[in-house]
Amino acid sequence: MSAPPLQASTRTRRLLGWLCALVWLGAFAATHAPPGDVPNVGPSDKVLHFAGYAALATPLMLLLAARGRPGRHRAAITIGVLLAYAALDELTQPIVGRDADILDWLCDIAGAATSVVVWEIIFAVRRRRRAEANRSEP
Repeated sequence: MSAPPLQASTRTRRLLGWLCALVWLGAFAATHAPPGDVPNVGPSDKVLHFAGYAALATPLMLLLAARGRPGRHRAAITIGVLLAYAALDELTQPIVGRDADILDWLCDIAGAATSVVVWEIIFAVRRRRRAEANRSEP
């Protein structure tokens, strides 16, 4: 028997929805700024791509958990959405004079996938602790 999904109050779900929207809008604005407006981040921006997409996956994972989506659905939705968004993000950057790069896309997906795995581990540990606490109650 699988554990019941995580759920949160309507207020928490709304807050997570707004947080998700703000993070995603901020990321879109940052990745579509003209090259002259972007600070030099050193020899490689791959770490930023990885971290940025891990950051995009986090509020989406939390929102889906708060809405009671089971783990497989959360993971599939988050990875699917971020696969598509990362491709769209890379393909639209040349519009503002930036380069589309397959390695950037791969780092985007690696960051998103890492975030999904980490959050699913956190959710599993939380469920296990809850189940153990319920078993130990008189």
